Amino acid sequence: METGLRGDDLAYATLDYIREHPEEWDQRSYWCGSTACFIGRALTIAWDTTLAGARERHWAGTGKSPTVVAAELLGWTPLQAAMVSGNGTEDFTTLEHVVKGILNGTIA
Repeated sequence: METGLRGDDLAYATLDYIREHPEEWDQRSYWCGSTACFIGRALTIAWDTTLAGARERHWAGTGKSPTVVAAELLGWTPLQAAMVSGNGTEDFTTLEHVVKGILNGTIA
């Protein structure tokens, strides 16, 4: 099942989820146990699945890195998605600043 969320709606839903569930956020790993980075969480939301389900779906045959798959769903360039996935911050405000910078065009 898919949520249908794509583009900016998916980005904002992902930020909202992380804000509301900070204990499930770890920017250092796509998926690790019960935590996920922005990119991993965006995939779970877009695909309407659990972290385990997202891991299974991704590795079952996309042939692309999670960052590239998320970039396609978010409507971002691979470089923009890499800026978020490679940002190992533990500060939500920093993550939010980068994501919103991409969304409003101040970060190309």
